[in-house]
Amino acid sequence: TDDVASDIENVLVSYGFKIKTKLPDVADICAYMKKDKKKADGKIGFVLPTKIGEVIRTSDVAEDEIIKAIEYISQ
Repeated sequence: TDDVASDIENVLVSYGFKIKTKLPDVADICAYMKKDKKKADGKIGFVLPTKIGEVIRTSDVAEDEIIKAIEYISQ
């Protein structure tokens, strides 16, 4: 949820981590991700936080969600 994401972001910022950064073009990032040798069955694996201190492993992430995430952290 947005509240969980906000909580995690606040904790990271409090420890001095940058949330926003300069990144290459979204299309370039997606192209590199599609070439990742760690893909399984053509899908990219992700480790995603569900709340502070807990994560899930999944490959069920839609490309539009990946693009939204990249755009969010891009300056």
